[in-house]
Formats: sequence, C-alpha cells, structure tokens
Amino acid sequence: MTKQLVTPVRHLVTAMAVACVAAGPAGAQTGAPQGAGPGAPQAAPSGPVLMVSMEQAVEMALESNLGLRASRLDTDVADQSITAARAAFLPFANLNLSRNNAESQTVTNADGTRTNSSSTALNGSTTVSQFLPWLGGGYQVTWGGNRNSTSGLSTFNPQLGSNLSIAFQQPLWRDLSIDQNRAGLETSQRNRVIADLRVQQSVVQLDTAVRNTYLSLIAAIERNKVANENMRVAEESLRQARARVEVGVSPEIEIVESEAQVEGGREAVIQSEADIQTAKDSLRRLILDPSRPDYWQVDLQPADTISLSEPSIDVERAIANALANRLDLQQQRRALEITDLNARLSDNATKPSVDLTVNFRSSAFGGTQFLGGGETATISYGNVLADTFTAAFPSWTVGVSVGLPIGPTAAKAGVAQLQVQQRQQLLTLREAELQVVEQVRAAAREVETSYRRVRALERSREATERQLEAEERRFAVGLSTTFQLQSRQSQLFTARFLEVQAIIGHQRALINFERVQKTQ
Repeated sequence: MTKQLVTPVRHLVTAMAVACVAAGPAGAQTGAPQGAGPGAPQAAPSGPVLMVSMEQAVEMALESNLGLRASRLDTDVADQSITAARAAFLPFANLNLSRNNAESQTVTNADGTRTNSSSTALNGSTTVSQFLPWLGGGYQVTWGGNRNSTSGLSTFNPQLGSNLSIAFQQPLWRDLSIDQNRAGLETSQRNRVIADLRVQQSVVQLDTAVRNTYLSLIAAIERNKVANENMRVAEESLRQARARVEVGVSPEIEIVESEAQVEGGREAVIQSEADIQTAKDSLRRLILDPSRPDYWQVDLQPADTISLSEPSIDVERAIANALANRLDLQQQRRALEITDLNARLSDNATKPSVDLTVNFRSSAFGGTQFLGGGETATISYGNVLADTFTAAFPSWTVGVSVGLPIGPTAAKAGVAQLQVQQRQQLLTLREAELQVVEQVRAAAREVETSYRRVRALERSREATERQLEAEERRFAVGLSTTFQLQSRQSQLFTARFLEVQAIIGHQRALINFERVQKTQ
C-alpha cells in the first residue's frame, strides 16, 4: 500500500467552486448560513489533540493493543510446555535413609543358659537416573552404604558395607528412533512455532484493522466536509428562494422545497459528525494504552489523508508469495508435521522391543573382625569405599530382552487412524492453497476494479458539475425551475459522496491485497 497519502484537493476545490454559484443567477453573492446549526464549525475538543499518521497508528497499536498482548502470552505458554517436555530428560536423584533395630526372642541353650540377640542396621543409598535425549537409552547409578551391628556372634561386628551399581538400557528396535519423551518434546517445539505464527497472524490482523479504521476516520471526516458544503449550498439556496418569493418572482412552494433540502442536509451533517466520533473511538481502542489518564479525552486527528495512484500489481508474484508465506498455511503445515510425528510414534509402538541391558556392580565390606583368641582386625570404611569405587570385586551382567506383540494391537489401529488423518489434512491443505490463490486473484481484481471505479466516478462528478452549471444558466434566464435546479444539486451531492466512498474503497482494496498475501 502507498505509504504517503495525498488529499485529492483538486476534487474538493472544484466541487466547492461549483457550490459557490449554486441556487442563484450568475454573479449572485454568497451569504452566510442562517443560524449556527449542525453545519457550523464543531466545538474544540475537550482533551489534547493527537495527530497521528497511519504508520504511527500501526506502531502504537503494536505496542499498546490489549488483544495483541494477550495473544503474545500464548508463546510464553508454549515455552513452558517445551520446558516441561525437556524435564523428562533431566537427571533425577533419589536419597533413601533407614534404621532398623531388631530384638530376637530369648532361647534356652543345651547347657541351660538363656541368650538373646539384638541388632542395629543403618542403611543409606543415593540413586541418579536419566533418560537420554538420543537413541532412547537410559541409565541408573546407585550407591549404597550400610552399618550393621549385633550382640550375637558375627564375623564383622560392626560390619560396614558399600556397593555401587550402574545399569544401562539401550533399545535396539522399538524406541530407537523415537519414543514418547522425544515425541513430546518435538510436538511442544512445533506447537511453539504455531503459537508464534498465531502471534504474527494477530499482528497482521491488527495492522489491517488499524489501517481500515484509520481510513474510516478519514472517510468520516471527508463525508463531513462534503455534508457541510452541501448544507451550506442548501442554506444559500433557501436564502435566495426566500428573496425571490418576497419580490413575487417565485411561488411559496419554492421555500418549502428548499427547506426540505436544508433539513436533509442537516441530517447528513449530524450523521457524519456521529460517524467521526465513532471512528475515533474505534481507533482509540486499537492504538491507545488504556492506562493513560486521558484515554477518553484525547482527540485523535489523522495526519494523513486520502491517496490515489494507479496500482501496479504482479498477480503471479503475489500468489507465489502467499503460497510460500501465508501464516494460516504455515500453521496447517506444522499441524501436519505433528500428525506425521504421532504416526511415527504409533508405528514405533507396533515394533518388537529388543533391549540391550548392561549391569555393573561393585561391593565391599569391612569393620571390626574377630579372629579368635581375643584378637581383632579392623578394615576401615575408607578402605571399603576404595574397594567399591576401584571395582576391587566387580560383577557384570549383559543381557538382551525381546518382546513381541501378538495379534492386532491398539497401536496398529492408531497408525491406520493417523494415516487417514494425514490424508485428510493434506486434502485440506490443498484446498486451502486453492482458496489462497482465489483470494489473491480476487483481491488484485478488486484493486484494479476499485481504481477504475474511482476514475469513472470522478468523470461522473465532473459531468454532474457541468450539468449543474448549465442548469444554473438555464435557471438564470427563466428556462428552468427550482425543482430542476435542486435535482441537479442533489445529483452533485450524491456524486461527491460516491467519489469519496470509492477512493476509500480503493484504499481498503490495497490493504486487503497486502493482507491476503499474509493471512486469511
């Protein structure tokens, strides 16, 4: 769309020049309107005046619009979903501590003595486990320590123990290329892209809404100018009709007809003034921060006006751009990627599970050892830990486990369902692409049509002006009636309104042409 807007001053000046000689003989002097009325200048705004261009209005909306702020929060929600999905691959630590005290029942020995025993056990362990974000593997590392003491006979009393175990599991078929955790992360990442596309879509929609509302305000102001000018002409016509009736040149009915025309013009002015305030409130809601204290008092005034230039549109290039970059099409493609991912996950569940497991264990114990004859030997806990972590007494286990699904499973049904869904989404995408081409072609056609319509209405208004000039000359020499003159004036009023509406419509067509290349 053209960034620099230029008022068609030539049109308005021509229309006003014609209006100055309307409803009276050639050379008649224009008098002031009777009374203030709606045609009088509007009262000064109660709040500060804020002059904004269309581009400034768009920038303000992108900063302040509440709807866009809310839309941007969707990306924050999607970011948290990614964080939650990644948490599945974070290490998880678990700590266990326990103490056990046991008293055995008293027993009578063969020599008649009675004995019982008691024991105390302290156990602690720490486990760290993690699912790896590649190839579906996972590991678990556990270290445990214990201290056991008993009042009975024991080789070590107290006995100090330590053990270290490492387990690793690696899928060789099912879950090798994809599993639930990795699919969840990829899905959340694609949903983040979709959320960002939706924000971009909201930006485009807001940009379009601001530009159209800005044009609505300009259109309302232009219509008000035309309505006020029409009102001034009608009041001048009424003044001259009264003068002619007073000198007996015209019948009384002329005054009645002129008064009807004045009241019709007054209604148009009132409506156009209301339209200006409505457009200002609509623009205010889109571009102003509601927290500013003068939100309802500030008077928005457009710094730009209407532009009109011959459009230059490359339809084929616009279609290619839309098919490649339309935000709604990109969202559908991302949704199709998610369906593909779910199909891969379901297909993975139909495969046999073949898992390689490797387990390593290292353990040692020590404490105070009774050797007999009252002699003891002590193996410190430091030595126990050294034996554990240097694998002085290792144990290895390597194995493969195989699981085979038998008969039709829910996973197979899920694969078939997702394949149907994929075909459905592909067809929907192809249909959407056809609609995009149709929309771009229609938007380009509307730009061309609206421009030609403006030019046609411009020529029609110019012809209407010439017809009014001729009718005025006929009226001046008595060859026309007041009714015929007022009919020509009404035709000119209508032509002015139609021309302004057509220019605004052309601007809307340009905005729509830019929009359909980005979103629906």
